[in-house]
Parts: sequence; C-alpha cells; structure tokens
Amino acid sequence: MAFVGLVINLLSVFILIKAPVDHSGGKHDHNFKAVLIHVIADSLTSVGALVGILAAWVLGWNWVDPVVGLIASWFILKWVINLIKSSAAVLLDREADPALREKVLKALRTLSPEVIVLDLHVWAVGPDTWVVVAILNSKDPYTSEDYRAVLARIPGVNHPVVELKFNAVEPI
Repeated sequence: MAFVGLVINLLSVFILIKAPVDHSGGKHDHNFKAVLIHVIADSLTSVGALVGILAAWVLGWNWVDPVVGLIASWFILKWVINLIKSSAAVLLDREADPALREKVLKALRTLSPEVIVLDLHVWAVGPDTWVVVAILNSKDPYTSEDYRAVLARIPGVNHPVVELKFNAVEPI
C-alpha cells in the first residue's frame, strides 16, 4: 500500500505544481502551499515506509522505520513552522519593510515631486502582496487615479487606495 500511496501522492504533487497560478501577481497563496506541503509530506512518509520495510525485510534492520519516521517528521515540522510564520504575518496585517515603503514614497514623488504625503500605510495581504493606502496633498493637476496607476506598477502592490486632500500641511 505504501507504494500505491507514493504513486498517487507524486501524481498529486505533479498536478499541483503544474496548476495555474492565481491572479494576484503570479504567486500561490498560503492555502495552496499548505496543500502542497501536505501532499509532499504524505509522499515523504510513503518513501520512509518503503525504506523501512525494505531495510527490515532485506537486512533485518527493524530500527530504520522509526528513524526514517523521525526524519520525515522533522522536515514536516520545519515546513509547517515556516508556513505558520508566513500566514501569521498576513493575518496580523504585517507592515511592509522600510525598503518597500520608500519605494512607494519614491513612486508617488516621481509623478509629483511637490506632493505632500499626509498618511501612508503599506501592509501585507498575502505572500508578497501588499495594499497601499495613501493620503496626499498636491497642488499638481494629477488625480488619485494617476497616483494609483503609478503605485500599481510596483511589484506586489495591489489595489492601491489614494485620497487627495487640499490645504493640508502636515506631512509624514
């Protein structure tokens, strides 16, 4: 049965890897990664079971099966911990790193060097997927749509929100 399970799991991994990517920047989301980890973990345990059976049958080494199980468990635990950390960052609306925040400010100022940024929030909503909300004061004739178009060119920034105010003077 371990061999049949391995074949089915490897086929599942192949199908998942060849699956089309989502529409939000070409990355798979956390759910996809969790499913892929689960199927790879099943494959790994099937290989471990086959190695344990073969070692016990051919060499009489009954200890191989639990050792392989522990090794497989270590890999699975490591993958799961990384997935939890990555998912938690999104669920807790992790703020973007300063480099991305600076990239956003620079993009806004390339359209209008005189723009005053009154408020700016950049946070994660998925793996390498960010939302930007900016409140600007500008005397230039640019619209919020113009600023959104500039921000949308930054890789990973999706659906930026820009509000324009007039006669506001407190920059960030």
